[in-house]
Amino acid sequence: MFQRKHPRLLGKWLRIFLMILVFLLVLELGWLVLANFPQRTVIVETGTITKGCWVEAVYLRNETLLEAPADGYLTIRIPSGTMVPRGEVIGWISPEPTENLSEDALRLAKKAALYQSENDGLEVELKRINSEIARRQAVSNKAAVSADLASLEKERQRVLQSIRVNREEAHKALTKLEYLTGGITMITAASSGIFCSEYDGFESRFNPESFRQLSEDIFKQKFPLKAPTSRVSAGEPVGKLVEPFTEVLAAKVDPQVVGTPRPGDEWEVKTTNGWRNIKIIDIISLTNDKMMVGFYNSRPEIGFVPERRQKLFMVYRRVKGSSIPVQAIIRKKDKTWVRVVRGDEFEEREIRVLETDGNRAIVTGLEFGTAILSR
Repeated sequence: MFQRKHPRLLGKWLRIFLMILVFLLVLELGWLVLANFPQRTVIVETGTITKGCWVEAVYLRNETLLEAPADGYLTIRIPSGTMVPRGEVIGWISPEPTENLSEDALRLAKKAALYQSENDGLEVELKRINSEIARRQAVSNKAAVSADLASLEKERQRVLQSIRVNREEAHKALTKLEYLTGGITMITAASSGIFCSEYDGFESRFNPESFRQLSEDIFKQKFPLKAPTSRVSAGEPVGKLVEPFTEVLAAKVDPQVVGTPRPGDEWEVKTTNGWRNIKIIDIISLTNDKMMVGFYNSRPEIGFVPERRQKLFMVYRRVKGSSIPVQAIIRKKDKTWVRVVRGDEFEEREIRVLETDGNRAIVTGLEFGTAILSR
């Protein structure tokens, strides 16, 4: 005998089926309302989306420590952060505290420093000439290089004469300076640069050529600044000179935030004097999927702060182009579309999103001034 299904059981399944059907109809209706109402006409604009982040950065510079030439009381006459030319008198060491020196004394000190600095360059040139002479003399065919050797020897004698003259002039200036100051020893700039009255003791370790030797620990290391006291000993640091033309920034970045940086990419860094363009020259992979990026800064700050490690805001991407509200974008079938207004109607046009900040998007496929629909 077959058993007949209970009417209540059939009614239960029918109600479940009807509920599912109503739910699907409501879902579809909601999607249609969301996609089409309310809508407004907006005009495609030209805009820029800027993406940036804060990073830990370490300055790598060519720096030269200035050391006290003698024991005594230190006087610094140049404000910290000042760009000084070669030969500039930065300060002096005196047996007793001395606040000021005469203009004649300063002029003589600078004159002697310039002669000595010029001789440093001449000594390098003399070494090069002697090396070239030795190389030519090692050639078996002496007749073939005799004219070159004569020319090099003539150049060598000229350099030697210049060195002698500079030494004599520097000696005269220092003798007069000794007479005027009574034993005060000058501190002068051997080259042009930015004078800093503070130092951290790492000046010879971290320079633009040392980027590849850095590790992640550099972003944990502290670089406390030190300043000389009023009384110093010979050889004690009294400040430093920073070469202002070459500077590398080592920054720790997260690729999940900035994308995949590549050598040659240009970023921007915010400084006290506005934005500076900096170019990536090298990249080192770190732990936890982080990267250390080396940036070359062709325009270092003149009025920079002396701290070696700083927190800087960097812009890693600026995208310019056609700008639209993100509410105008329709996504379906893994593609992005907008509705372009055509009189009382619209047509869907495929676009490509280059960048978005959550409110607006920079896209391709639309021209400036085009009317589109947006929710």
